[in-house]
This record gives sequence, C-alpha cells and structure tokens, in this order.
Amino acid sequence: MDKKINKSKTILIINKKNLKEHDYRGWIEEYIDSPELILFNADDQLDETQRMRYDEIEVFNNWKSNRKIDYRIKEIGRNKRIQAIIALSECDIVRADNLRRYLQISNVTKDGMDAYRDKSVMKNILKAQGIPMPEFKVIKSVEDILSFSMKYGYPLVVKPLDMAGAVGISIINNSTELDEYIYSIIQIRDEPCTFMVEQANSGSMIIVDGLMKDGSILYSTVSSYLGNCLDCAKKLQPLGVVQEDYDNKLWNDSQQMAKKIIHAMPHVPYISSFHLELFYTEGKLMFCEIAARTGGGRINEIFEYKTGINLEKCNVLGQCGVNQIDLNEIDNQYAYGFALLPMQEGVIVSIPNECEVDGVLSYKKNVEKGMKTAENKKASDCVAYVVFRGKNKDELTNIYNNILNWYNNNFLWERV
Repeated sequence: MDKKINKSKTILIINKKNLKEHDYRGWIEEYIDSPELILFNADDQLDETQRMRYDEIEVFNNWKSNRKIDYRIKEIGRNKRIQAIIALSECDIVRADNLRRYLQISNVTKDGMDAYRDKSVMKNILKAQGIPMPEFKVIKSVEDILSFSMKYGYPLVVKPLDMAGAVGISIINNSTELDEYIYSIIQIRDEPCTFMVEQANSGSMIIVDGLMKDGSILYSTVSSYLGNCLDCAKKLQPLGVVQEDYDNKLWNDSQQMAKKIIHAMPHVPYISSFHLELFYTEGKLMFCEIAARTGGGRINEIFEYKTGINLEKCNVLGQCGVNQIDLNEIDNQYAYGFALLPMQEGVIVSIPNECEVDGVLSYKKNVEKGMKTAENKKASDCVAYVVFRGKNKDELTNIYNNILNWYNNNFLWERV
C-alpha cells in the first residue's frame, strides 16, 4: 500500500543534530514526494554530499540566543508557504511551536510547549494532578532558598529551569555549602529567575522513552541509569543506561506512571518522542522531569535495537504531519544498554581502536590519540561510547562493569 501522504511540501528544519545520524530527506521522502527542504544549521561542518540533500541551507552561530533564526523563518514564511517546521533539540522545541503558531502552520500545541521545557511549569501541572514528586520551589530571592532549606533540610538540589544534560545543577549538602552557593550565584540576587530548588532524592533513576500523541503513549521502553548525569558531568564518572527486564513489576509500574504523566501534560498533537525521568526509592516512583524529544546519549540507538523504531525519524515524520507509523513487536529475547565514557583534561596518549568486551555491539571514539581534550561540561561530552546487548538487566550490568574496567585500563591522559 502506498504510504505517501502528500505530493509536495516546503519543510523547514531547525537543526543542531549530527547530520550523519539524521537523514532528514531519506526519512521524509518515504512519505512525501519531492519535498523542498530548507535547512537552518548550527554549524557549517557539512560535507558536499550532505549539502546536496537540501534545497537551501543557512548557518547560524550562537544558536540558542540567536534570534535572527526566528526572524529569518518569519521572513521566509512571508514569501512562501511553509507546511512544516521540524525541531528535535530541546532548546528548539518551544521556538518551533511558537513559529508554527505565528505562521499558522498545523501541529501547534494548544497550550504551548513551555511545560516540556520549564521544570517549574511541568511540576506545577503534574503536582495539581496528584503525581508524586519531591518538594520544590522556584527561587526568586535568597530568602526563598533559605526558607526552603529550613523547612525541608539537606541535601538540596538547585537546577536551571530549562537546561538538560545536568548542566548547571548543584547539590547542596549543608548550610556552609548553601552560603558558598549563594555568594557564587549572582543571578539569584540580581537577575530574573532561572533556577529552582528541590529536595534531593537518593534513589535510582528510571527512564521511560517512547512515542506519544494527543496525550497517549504509542510505544515505550523502560530503562535505568547506572551512575547519574550529574556525576558524569561534574565528577568525570562514566554513565550507563540499561533497559529493564520486559514486563516485570518495575517495567509495568513505570509504564503506568508514564501514562498518567503524558495524559496530564499538554497534549502534543503530532507523533513525538518523549524522555521521562522518574525517581525510584523504596519501591515507589516519583516524578523528576519530562521532555518532548528523544533522550540523549545512545537512547535512540538502544530503543531501535529493542523495537525496530527510530525515535528521531518518527519525531521528524510526526512534525511533517504523518499520523500513522508502523510499530513493531518488542524484542523480548534481548535487552540493550550503553556507556558514555568521560572525557578528561590533557593530551590523550592511549585510546583503543576497538572494544573487545563480550556483548558489545558498537564502539565509537570521539577523539584520536595525541589530541588535547577538556573535562566534561555536560553528560554527553564523552571520549567514547559503547552500545551492548545482554539477555537481561543483570547481564547488562555485568557487561557495563567490564566496560568500565576496560576503560580504566586502556584510556590514558597526560596532564599539560
């Protein structure tokens, strides 16, 4: 059966993703004949083959704060009919939704996408619906954080309202650290609020990744962090993600919690990927945060191994107006995971070309021997990543530990 939905469309792509892993034209042309693709890109590192796949290309620096991107899209929209705007990165989700509304393009979220970006907005929505979560407060003054610490004690977590990848997060364990934090963060005193404080949670982190539309989950998997994003970014610790055993109690409880959260959040009118993080403590789940985009690291890769579904591709097609995507049977034979191996400061003097640990499916290094590197700034700043497969979570955890031993024995930096 012909699955094409339209003979021609002008589609504008707001992109800061790796184009080697995002074949926009190939994905779109499965459903739309001869689309006109306009690419707004975050850097100029496109090879000739990539350039040939787009009808127009514009490159912008200072991506997140560059409002010329918005101006140019509106300018193009005055001269030609744009049928779809695609945005996959967290920092572009609200921007794209606002531009769709301005240009009267379909697929506008009724209540806006701010709730998927601003942590205080999402938490207030879900708290009103009875979703359990740690206590929190938006910081509007020094008094706010002081009164919160007096009421709930330590440790506390202070985080930006709209960042990802553990960027800008601080753990405050006592009053001395709080004093140091207040003195170091001028923004709390002198600028508009961009931070919130919440109770720290010592439990493990569960993640639910999948596809949603109109307040319902279409498909999802459940995984756990080994380590956490903050330690990866701040303490140069490895970060792992392993899928939970299919259909066990934690898998089912997480799925049920995810359904309630997706239904309570503003309903995205197109097929969109989502990334949900939950705290898991003493057998109970609590909300952490949610995003209307694909999870970072190699989430998309292990999701595709498990389900045969590429979340990024589905997100692109959904934003193009494709309302029906073929879903596959989940792979119950294997579970999948990945490890992000942290970058350190110095010149790398030893880095393997292959990872021979049993169970490894793929290994990619991001630097070469002799290169000068800096320490992680966020969780995704890794020297290499490894994707692996096992029969269950316990086997995945053992493989992950073997990968860490291999990393410690084979990666070496020289301080300069």
